[in-house]
Amino acid sequence: MNQRISKNLGCSAAHEHLRAPVSQPPKRCQSGRLQPLPAATDFSVITGLRVLVLVDEDNLRISMQRHRRKLSYRRLLDRVRSVAGEVVPLAVLTAPPNSTQRERYLQTRGWSTLTVPQETIRTKAGTRKLANADMDICFEAGRAALQWSGDAILIGSGDGDLSIAIARGVKRAHPTKKVYTLSVPGCASRRLRDRRDLFDASLNIGLDLTRPKPALPNASQRFGLPPSRVRVPRIRIHSTFAQQLAKRKFEDESTTIPSPVS
Repeated sequence: MNQRISKNLGCSAAHEHLRAPVSQPPKRCQSGRLQPLPAATDFSVITGLRVLVLVDEDNLRISMQRHRRKLSYRRLLDRVRSVAGEVVPLAVLTAPPNSTQRERYLQTRGWSTLTVPQETIRTKAGTRKLANADMDICFEAGRAALQWSGDAILIGSGDGDLSIAIARGVKRAHPTKKVYTLSVPGCASRRLRDRRDLFDASLNIGLDLTRPKPALPNASQRFGLPPSRVRVPRIRIHSTFAQQLAKRKFEDESTTIPSPVS
């Protein structure tokens, strides 16, 4: 059944013209005090349920950047499967044309993927990149609400507008179906918690689903050399004034050297 549902949740070309500008980090993530991640993610609300996990990959990835950690999609799927009765995972992401690295990573972790190609268009103000999959996510959520007879949808996003649009559509089609959200603490809209008429629970991503972001390699690691072989270039000052000072210092030292006693 999972394979059939995953196949049905394919890409739709009907919303190609509705792409919004490139996703940006939420303003609440860019400034202010950083809200720490909890030690563990509480998935107890989906125990025994048949769950569609619909992830806005761009939103979660950008939101995790300020925490200097990465979301492990293998751990996320393993945790959900350990408590839910049935799981259908779908990650929606944007990527440059012909770029499949992120898509392959998700697929090797057990996720079905929908990749929305990024586009560059010309406007009166110059070139503009379009890289937003919100419309595609809403379309897939609506199709799943009609075709899939599961118990709940878990929306992996902190975007308030997107999550509310999905929840409204799901509740209209199936008023008894549960809708949950999964987001990064401090980078999620307050509406996810305030709209209790739409969301049955809002879950916070914990440290148990993440891994530290790898540090940038130093010079010895980049070039494959031991630290002793890495040479730091010397900065030489080439100026007439510096040369005159050096010449004057040499002349002064030469005149102060005593002559040998005969």
